[in-house]
Amino acid sequence: MPAYNCEGYVENSIKGILAQGYENFEFVIVNDGSTDSTKSKIRSFSDGRIKYLENATNRGLVATLNLGLGYCGGKYILRADADDYAFPYIMENFVRFMEAHPDYVVCGANIRIRYAD
Repeated sequence: MPAYNCEGYVENSIKGILAQGYENFEFVIVNDGSTDSTKSKIRSFSDGRIKYLENATNRGLVATLNLGLGYCGGKYILRADADDYAFPYIMENFVRFMEAHPDYVVCGANIRIRYAD
């Protein structure tokens, strides 16, 4: 999960990932040189599945994603942004699908957009 100046929603996004029914995962979060309270909000979580990385300055999305990928050790990679919310069953569904379809190399999901009033 790349994160840059997302103090208003990063906590909710992290909570969504950590609340997955599927629990056998590592959660790589890369703070991309945020200048707001993003770092402290990420660091407030003490879950052992989280691997926290940090760019000293903002390097942009591609460099940040590539850094994070280098620290991923799992069979599959689920990509999420710091403003995404993952429903509690999304990882389990992805893993089940990928295991049932070994000829696939990527899968995606629908999105639901909620607008604030």
